[in-house]
Amino acid sequence: MAKIQFTIDGPRGGVTLRAMLLAFHNQLNILSDLDATIAGRGSPLLDWVVFDINAKASVTGTLQSRPLTEDVPLNHESRVENAYRNGWRVIEGGARTPEYYTVRSLRSSKSTLQLIGDDGITGFTVEDDLHPDDLPTKLTPVGAVNLESLIKPGLTSYGSVEGTLTAISVRTKKPKFEIVTSIAKKAVSCKFDSSLLDDIKAALGHRVIVAGEVVHNSKGEPQKIRMDGPIRMLRAASELPSTREMTGAFPDLLGGMTTAEYMELVRG
Repeated sequence: MAKIQFTIDGPRGGVTLRAMLLAFHNQLNILSDLDATIAGRGSPLLDWVVFDINAKASVTGTLQSRPLTEDVPLNHESRVENAYRNGWRVIEGGARTPEYYTVRSLRSSKSTLQLIGDDGITGFTVEDDLHPDDLPTKLTPVGAVNLESLIKPGLTSYGSVEGTLTAISVRTKKPKFEIVTSIAKKAVSCKFDSSLLDDIKAALGHRVIVAGEVVHNSKGEPQKIRMDGPIRMLRAASELPSTREMTGAFPDLLGGMTTAEYMELVRG
């Protein structure tokens, strides 16, 4: 199980109930999104319960994960916990979007930080049981400024996004799915025509590539893509041939020359 401590800093009796509930609701949104994105099954695998709450000075809530099914992967809870704690660290740094964070996660994070300075809240602190020796992560208004550049759309260009299709949503006016890119682990959303729903469902949890108009954020990271063709399923990285297996696959590629001889010919 995972345990996270989320503290609302402020004077005793000064933090409003509205602000406290909104702050904790935002954390639930972030944790649920991370859970579903990392699981890659289209929905969260965990519920979160209040293990402990302390309001002697600041308000500290200890949140504990609880599996919703019996087939939750062994390290899933720790991966969600780690992504949550690291996400706040990255947001305070401001250089990039945290791994596995969707646009909704970023907006929930911004909503949290915008509470600082109002309703008695002076700041937030995050701790977890995976890093007991680390200093608590302090959340400040600087993070809200950083989030603005991660959320705000920037340049648009034609391109493609490759990664794992992790979630499908049909609750919006136009259905959409999320792709987590293979290298940077960025969550990219894609709206699609409902006629493609069966194809999208078949690709859930698989490595795919989608082409279309890519919208980037102000940092130049892909944020969403407007799909203009079919989705293509790719082989999983574990199924790709290794370098050793590829050796000798094209024995006549250099016409019988060694690599050294070929490079000498190219250089003249």
